[in-house]
Amino acid sequence: MKKIIYIMTLLLVGVSCRNTYVATTSGIAENASIILITERVNHKKYNKGEVLMQVDGETYTIDKVEKEKRAIKAKKLPVKQGKHHVVITLNGEVVIDTQVFIGRNETRKIVLR
Repeated sequence: MKKIIYIMTLLLVGVSCRNTYVATTSGIAENASIILITERVNHKKYNKGEVLMQVDGETYTIDKVEKEKRAIKAKKLPVKQGKHHVVITLNGEVVIDTQVFIGRNETRKIVLR
């Protein structure tokens, strides 16, 4: 019985002392709002063509569209906070045409379906 209590105590202490805070750095300004694009796991069509993202009239090329679970590797586009008109095209065909509002230090993920 003492062994079980001892093992449970060690497990509890070990789990509670684990560092769960992950610090990341990037080349993006500290207070920047960010738009990033990911795709659903089942789709692979977005890496077979030219993906363009247009934000408020400025066009950006997306070289590789990452899956949702790998969003941390997705291309990040820093933008000013506020309302933005976002259009995403694949091989000239409009896939998404939407308005997004992004607050300060907020990351808005757009998932291609």
